[in-house]
This record gives sequence, C-alpha cells and structure tokens, in this order.
Amino acid sequence: MLKPEWERSLRDCPQNPEHHGEGDVLTHTQMVVSALKADPDFQALSEPERETLEWAAWLHDVAKPLCLQPDLSCPGHARKGSQMARPFLYQRGLDRQRREQVCNLVRYHMVPYRLIDATDWQPQILAIGLNTRCDLLTILARADARGRICRDQQKLLDQIELFAQLARENPPSFADDHSLVTYFRKGGDPHRVVFHQPRCRVTVMSGLPAAGKDHWIAHHGQGQPVVSLDGLREQLDVSPDDDQGEVIQTARELARQHLRAGRDFIWNATNLSQSIRNRTLDLCFDYEAEVRLVYVEAPFAELERRNLARSRPVPAGVVERMLRRWEPPDRQEAHELVIQSL
Repeated sequence: MLKPEWERSLRDCPQNPEHHGEGDVLTHTQMVVSALKADPDFQALSEPERETLEWAAWLHDVAKPLCLQPDLSCPGHARKGSQMARPFLYQRGLDRQRREQVCNLVRYHMVPYRLIDATDWQPQILAIGLNTRCDLLTILARADARGRICRDQQKLLDQIELFAQLARENPPSFADDHSLVTYFRKGGDPHRVVFHQPRCRVTVMSGLPAAGKDHWIAHHGQGQPVVSLDGLREQLDVSPDDDQGEVIQTARELARQHLRAGRDFIWNATNLSQSIRNRTLDLCFDYEAEVRLVYVEAPFAELERRNLARSRPVPAGVVERMLRRWEPPDRQEAHELVIQSL
C-alpha cells in the first residue's frame, strides 16, 4: 500500500515515547491498520468504504518524516500527508471522489481527539462536515488511538466519541450560499442570513495543466471575457518555469477593471492550492462579486497526453511541483463549486 521509499522513511522515523511507546512510525501505521480491521464499525461498512479507510490508515502519517522536529513532534504532517497522498492515488487511478475522501481523512485525522480543547471547534467541525464523512473520520481516529502504546489511550477514545457526538449534533446547514461563504470568511453565527446583492459574477477555474479548463470555457463560458494566465504568458513571452510576477500582476489589473465595471468574467489559471486561490477569491469578494469555482480534472495518462500535444507543453518538472501542492477546492471557498471530469 506504500511506496518502498515511504516505508523506509517511516521505519526510520522515531516518535515521542510518551505518545508512541511502540516506536517508529511504520510500526504505528501497521498497528493502526490492524486496529482498523478489528473495529466492528469498519467491518460493517461496504467494500469501497473499507478500502477508502484502509488507504487512509496506511497514509495518515506518511508525512511525519518530512515534518519531524528535534523534539520528535511533527507539526503540519496531516495536511502535508494529504498533499503527498493525492498524486500517489491519482497516478494509481483511484477515482476522484474516493481519492479526495482518503485525502481529507488524512488531512483531518488528528481533529477528533483535539477538537474538544479547541476554542474554534464549531467552524472546524462544520468545514469537516461539508467535505468529509465524519463517521469514517471517527473510525479512523479510533484506530489511530488504538494502534499505539500510551498511557492516555482511553482519554483519546473518549475525546473521539465526543467528536462523533458533536458531528451528529452540528451538521452543516446554512441559509444560502452567501451566508455559508461569509461564515467561513468572517465567522459569526452559522445560522445567520447575510444579505447579498452581487455586483457581478466571477468564474474562477481550477485544475492541473491540460485538465480541460479551456474546453469547459469554450462550452460554458457564454462569451464572457477571460483573464487567462496562459494567454498572458504567451503575450509576455514568459515560460511556466520562469518568475510569474509580471503575469500575475497583469492578470490582477485586468480582473480589477472587470470588477470595477461590474462585468462578469472568467479567471483562467491552475489555482491548485487553497493559498493561491485565496488571492484571487479575496480580490473578487472585496468587490462584492458572486464567485463560482469550477474545478476540472482528467485521468493522469490523458493529462500527460494532452500536455505533450500542446504547442508549448508545461515542463515535466513544473507539473511535478504542481502535483506536490495540489489541493482541489473545498465547498466553503466560494458561492458555488462545480466539479467536472473532462
């Protein structure tokens, strides 16, 4: 289930003996998988659900060696692990929906036994509920707690059950799309109705190079003006692996012109990570636009074929770097999320 080099790095990665008396990360991972398979709730699931959870169990700590600190803590390993899992599963051909469920389980696997002590528990649990199955996350977290040797195991299991109860009692429910977006951007009461009269509608594309963004625009763009980073690169004669500062600055100024005029338009770029998307989304929301995020995807082999057929293919090294930071959009990022396989 793991790459050989990942197995080696997990075997060589120590852990804090207070929380992991079993030793290295690979030993812990194997114990988690065994605990998962012994769980009656896991056994009662469908075969695809069991396979999803088993992938998540094998991958949940895969980034610990990269995040290891001198004190044996591994800050950020859950999110980094989800980014490592995604291209691995994508290249293996796992379908998008199941792949993203695995990646989100990896991303949030520590939340169930930490959420009770968090002051901002509500937005966390609502965000997880929008993007992840909390019942599967509960089963994974329980296996993570049982698959270790520590003094506070029962405390962890109690906290996980409290998380499960909170998730059942707080399903994500919002008055409308703008109230949802406003809550996750500004906080407040999730049940509050937020009035919104948009000045224009912006479609923000997201997807790997050659995934089909131009194809989607050609069929659904309705003739709207397009701010295209690829187009600007050609105009400015900037290679994808060169500094992109001039391209991005030019694109943002074109976007501002449309936003000031209250004109609908399309922003066409890869927008592969949440941090990159937020720069564009912040600009659109500052001008009170309604934002639709369109995420497009194609199978890996097809993506490679299309890229090589381009007049200016994106270099393989650039694509590899993109895959490492690839994060498809979450539901709460925009008023509407459209997912399209092309």
